[in-house]
Amino acid sequence: MSVALGALCCGVAGWALVESDAGAVRESGLRVALLDVSDSVTRVRSGWTTWVVEALASEARAAQEAGEDFAVVAFAEEIVRWHGPEDPAEYRFDPQWLAGAPERRDSTDLNAALLAVERLAQGSGRAPFVRLLGDGAYTGAEPTAQLARMEVELVPLPAPDRPDPWLRSVEAASELEPGAPLVVRVVWDAGGLAADAPLGLWVRGLAGGERHFALTASGDGVQRLELGPMEPRHLELGLQLEWAGDPIPENNEARVRVRSRGALEVLVACPAEQEAVARALADAWNSSSGLGVRVAVAETLEVLDPATDVLVTLDLDPRALRLDALAPFLERGGGWLAAGGGALLAGLDARDEPSAARYLPCEPDDDSGERDVLLVVDASGSMDGEGFDAVRNAAVALAQRLRARDRLSLHFFTDRLGEAHSLGSGAAAPGSQGERARALLAARRPSGPTDLPTVLEQLVEQREARRGRARIVLLTDGRDQRALPSARGRLAVSIERLDEAGAQLAVLASGPQPDLELLSVFERPELGSSLAPLGADLAASLERAADEGRWKERARSVRSASGPAGATVRDLRAALAVAPGVARTLVLRARDGDELLLEDDDGAPIAAVRLAGSGACAVLATLPGPEGSPLWQAEASSWLPWVRALGRGRSGAPEAPSARWEADGTLRLGPFAPAFAADLSARVVGAGENEELQLVPARSVAIPAGTAWDCDSPALRSPGARIEVRAGREVVGVLPVPFRCPEEYLRPARSVRPSGSAVTARSGFGPRAGWVGAVALVLGLAFLSAGAVLGGRSGRAREP
Repeated sequence: MSVALGALCCGVAGWALVESDAGAVRESGLRVALLDVSDSVTRVRSGWTTWVVEALASEARAAQEAGEDFAVVAFAEEIVRWHGPEDPAEYRFDPQWLAGAPERRDSTDLNAALLAVERLAQGSGRAPFVRLLGDGAYTGAEPTAQLARMEVELVPLPAPDRPDPWLRSVEAASELEPGAPLVVRVVWDAGGLAADAPLGLWVRGLAGGERHFALTASGDGVQRLELGPMEPRHLELGLQLEWAGDPIPENNEARVRVRSRGALEVLVACPAEQEAVARALADAWNSSSGLGVRVAVAETLEVLDPATDVLVTLDLDPRALRLDALAPFLERGGGWLAAGGGALLAGLDARDEPSAARYLPCEPDDDSGERDVLLVVDASGSMDGEGFDAVRNAAVALAQRLRARDRLSLHFFTDRLGEAHSLGSGAAAPGSQGERARALLAARRPSGPTDLPTVLEQLVEQREARRGRARIVLLTDGRDQRALPSARGRLAVSIERLDEAGAQLAVLASGPQPDLELLSVFERPELGSSLAPLGADLAASLERAADEGRWKERARSVRSASGPAGATVRDLRAALAVAPGVARTLVLRARDGDELLLEDDDGAPIAAVRLAGSGACAVLATLPGPEGSPLWQAEASSWLPWVRALGRGRSGAPEAPSARWEADGTLRLGPFAPAFAADLSARVVGAGENEELQLVPARSVAIPAGTAWDCDSPALRSPGARIEVRAGREVVGVLPVPFRCPEEYLRPARSVRPSGSAVTARSGFGPRAGWVGAVALVLGLAFLSAGAVLGGRSGRAREP
């Protein structure tokens, strides 16, 4: 990734300078002219050679006037010392430099170059003052730590005068089943071309021969290429951006591999109320090649067929899945898409329980404090028989879908408030309905007249005595047999007192002919009181009234989330080119480690993914259907690319273990197979002596793709050090320790002699004038937001 340095450099250097004593002058040190010679800097500027000669001569004169030693270091992907450190009077420009090393110029490793300068300064015993001659862009690791340890000033280059279109990235699914649509996403940059400049894009390696696509520089730089169905073979596609007169044609090419695999086996699991939607999806998906789809209708899912590639659950509580069935499925690369309603939300809310919810991304975005939920039901004669049974069953179902810290109780009323029937805490586990339903069978059958004002006043007395957060769902037809003239006034007073006691009131108007004139007094949104008709689905109406803040109920557009991501996440993002809109979604927030796939127009998560084992688990915060997402139900094929991408897993192959230095100075080892995680040990070998390492887990999840470890030891800095990793007595890996400084590149021109040991100490920096630092800091902060724009094109060639 190419990143602008200007703002970062100004900000870090400015902070250091502000800390200096005001009016002080920098002590004599080493001035280093650090010159960016990458292709995408040098070949887009016709006058670059002349500018370099003059700029280096100017730096040498400045060093001589300040009494500093002088060095010239050129860098791209390699780093080469062109001059010094020597007396600046000895400096002479050598034209051979421009034709010499570094030979690899297709990227710009500024982090490595600054480490090399630091090593060079330690050898001279002088504090480095770096003048970076470049456009402020870099590839590879971010150089923040190096910038904080030394003085760096950016000397920008002249503006480029040669347009340079180039390919930023090419993405495609790594695996496709035969017959699946082959789609490649190409991101390119016009590189300063005129808006009407014609561009061509060639795709080679297809079974039917090469194909050509016409582009224009006025486009948005993103092209989605539909290349037809996948052939039952492996493809290695070569893509080339074409423009006559391109100064750097090397950065116009990219390759991507796609291999074919067998048909995907998809299981759609759901409770009975979602069966119709599940069958419709299965029928639509089975008409597509390369898929086999079956439906399982059950409240619990205890067995997963080993042949299953992807599991789709429609509002199935994650706690209904057997962990010992799901774990092997994910370990071998299976994918799980959990589409959600209230049951999914309850499972996510109860994540602390040992359940399959631990593998899913996201959590409810709401206040999880304790709350009483009171379901208060009119028990007049009209509620007898089937009406009573429906309310009882809906109340039991509601206990599963409330917040985990909600306390649910059911009250019947006529002319007075009946006793409370406790239904326990929210987020009740699946399978607990029977016991709770039996507890309600003994409840008094509805009978008698209705006195709504008196009942509400009794509720007020209870809530004022308890003084805690509450949600009251009142189910009534509003037909008060007493019909006193004071009824409306008494109800209005009770609503105000309930609000003061911390209770919100949601009234559902039931029955064939509710008294809407009387019930309209409950429409007081400023006091947290609302009125709504009771829908045909009693359970859904109760859930809406009790948990209104956990849902979004308006039509919204959906967009693909952006940001860096791994290969699996990129596949999933690319799979849904156009995401249908949504109407009803869960209110969720992402957790650490979750990758967003889709978000609504407010930036709230609609879909996210979390890797587990060799597979991936995704949450979709809506359901296909007339309430959640009617477009997704009507166009079932719009889900299909996503289902395919999830089902392909990561081929079951864990990443190869490696050792790499982290920004904080520790060495990261891993990942290792999960079976080794419990008894790993490591020691340094080949560094003069064997030394046991203290390993600290760097990442731990329930089904890791591997376990990574942090370690540190002085012996790790010795040249040639290796790490021997053991699981018990078995050696499971011998990992070479990478250089912390690219000293193998730090050499005089046309010489190949590596230097000594790796960097262990920080380079110092002398004080500079305080007011200069303050100005630099202000400028740095002001331009931080523009950092990504300042980067131009340096080091972007062959950028992944």
